[in-house]
Amino acid sequence: MAARDQLQRAAQSVLRSLSTARAARAAAAGAGGSSGVLGNTTSTSTTAATTLHGAPAPSASSAHSYSTHHHVEHVAPPATRVPVQDEWYLRQRTRIPLGNRAPHTAQSAWVAPSAVLAGDVDLLDRASVWNGAVLRGDLNNVTVGHVSNVQDRCVLHAARSTAAGLPAATVIGKFSTIEPAAVLRSCRVGDQSVVGSRCVLLEGSLVEDGAVLAPGSVLPPARRVPTGELWAGAPARFVRKLTADERDALKGVAESVWRRAADLSADELPHGTAWRLVEDWRAARDGAGLFEWVDMRRQKYALRTEQEREVEAQKLSAGE
Repeated sequence: MAARDQLQRAAQSVLRSLSTARAARAAAAGAGGSSGVLGNTTSTSTTAATTLHGAPAPSASSAHSYSTHHHVEHVAPPATRVPVQDEWYLRQRTRIPLGNRAPHTAQSAWVAPSAVLAGDVDLLDRASVWNGAVLRGDLNNVTVGHVSNVQDRCVLHAARSTAAGLPAATVIGKFSTIEPAAVLRSCRVGDQSVVGSRCVLLEGSLVEDGAVLAPGSVLPPARRVPTGELWAGAPARFVRKLTADERDALKGVAESVWRRAADLSADELPHGTAWRLVEDWRAARDGAGLFEWVDMRRQKYALRTEQEREVEAQKLSAGE
């Protein structure tokens, strides 16, 4: 009750100050003759300003006295555009748990920094997920097998169930390649198979071992691509049998993609806490009044190099 009474008194003080200011502006406008019309218009537009909650805007003095005793809700400053090269830290969340479903990746698997694994997603040994791909296991499991790859901007999703009663999980076998911009939903891809770019595999569809689906094809629900065949079109239809050499080369396609993924994985910085050193260094300079633009990437490398040198020096001193 005491807090409510205090708020009411503060609001009444604000209203009295506004009434006084309005009367003063009206008197000045009346004394100004013809120019008073413009002055009155200006004062009307000024007094029409309201706060976030619809109450009249308080004057500077009353607002200051009010804010010293009560919390004032301020509107957040406008968002500023920051170029990507000036970002300090990566804001992309690669792995997103959903309830009791969480992504699981093997130690040797590689996930691009801009890819997203959400929910029940399993990546087996040496599997790779490339830039912009989204694997969403919010309703069912999504599995990528050994040395298989899901390339750029692919979308893999799994429904809770299928109308035909077929398994609803999305499963990719071993040494298989899913080319860029493909969409797979509650389907299965066998071992050593290739799904071309921009393909769409609908619920219950199946690409068997050693089969190829040509780019831009659409595989309808519950449709099957048999082993050793090439299918193409929308809807996909049989084109021809694959030769023995073509079938043998399918495994090599997945292996070559993995070698490139391994190179990218080796080039990435390991996960760690080096950013804390950067923040401490920046806070120290701000506290000392030394404000200057700093290349955060170079500073991270410099701090890490300095830390490694200190560790080496400690090892040398311990050895002596």
